[in-house]
Amino acid sequence: MNLRYFLIILYFLVISAVKAEEPYVNDMSAGTSISGPTDEQEAMFSPSSAFEGYVNKYVSSAMSKELVKNERSIRSLSAQVAKLKSDLATSNGQFDANLKKQREDLQRCVNILSEFKKNIDTNYLYIKGIKNELLKMGVSIEDSQKNISQTSSDLQSKIDNNRSEFNLLSEQIDGKVSKRLEDSSAFESKVYGYTSVAVILIVLCVLGVIASIVCCAMLLKKLLAVQEKCRKLEENLSHSHQKVSIPVSALRETKVEAPAPDHSLMLKLADDVAIMETNLSGLNKEQDGYEQLKQSIDSLKKTALDSGYEFIGYIGQEYHPNMPCDADFIHDENIEQGKSVISAMIKMQVNYQGQMIQKPRFVVRQNLGY
Repeated sequence: MNLRYFLIILYFLVISAVKAEEPYVNDMSAGTSISGPTDEQEAMFSPSSAFEGYVNKYVSSAMSKELVKNERSIRSLSAQVAKLKSDLATSNGQFDANLKKQREDLQRCVNILSEFKKNIDTNYLYIKGIKNELLKMGVSIEDSQKNISQTSSDLQSKIDNNRSEFNLLSEQIDGKVSKRLEDSSAFESKVYGYTSVAVILIVLCVLGVIASIVCCAMLLKKLLAVQEKCRKLEENLSHSHQKVSIPVSALRETKVEAPAPDHSLMLKLADDVAIMETNLSGLNKEQDGYEQLKQSIDSLKKTALDSGYEFIGYIGQEYHPNMPCDADFIHDENIEQGKSVISAMIKMQVNYQGQMIQKPRFVVRQNLGY
């Protein structure tokens, strides 16, 4: 490349030097004129035509090679540009595919979360239904126990009455027999009639006792079956069910023995009352066990009130944000839009001697319209 530039520069210098020579010189003093160089002189001092042709040919060849090289460079760059365009199109396709896949995964996750929320609501309603059934079974068991106790008491009283009547009748018969043994056959038939009546009464009493025992056995068998079913249900739902059986004597003993007020037992009783009130709200007034459960709740509240404690529930009331409480919210389309109603008690509000010692906690069903 340097040699080519050198020859080109040399060629132009020679041409410039030849053109710069003067064609002639006038000699004024001698009175003669000097003419320009002759053809032989120009041929002698001008560059040869062969050298000029060689230079032109070399320059043309160099420029052609440079042009070919530039064309190759342009083609190479064009191929690289086409390849870059193809890579860019492939990358865009892959990006669109990945974006579509991520959107599908996101939609799948949203669907899974929605299904999970539906399952949670279904399980909550199922557990609530089982609680109501357990409460009904507990009330039925208590009623059955009361009926069995009442039946046993009635049977025992009837047996005692029959035994007393039989003893009295036997004494009367024995007295009459000893006094009137010598009387006529009519008296004997009368005595025989009394004896027959007594035997019949005894047989009837025995049959009544046997029938009562059979009925009690059948009731006990049914009661055991119900208790077994309740036990299994309680084992399956031990995390959500608590028995409500706190003796009143324990409350009084705790109150007498404790030098300082210990609220733990009353708070436990308040939790049980909260569960009972929640279950009561799920029953109709016409259903069996409603009045018994309501009376039990009123009795526990009265016992607590006698000890200086007040249990306050809010089921059925409208929820306000400024209420001093802890609330769990559930969206419910069945409630009027914009309303928030307290549907279940988790913890009762407990006041001791007019001072609140436990904030209420409850479940709020609301419909905010979205």
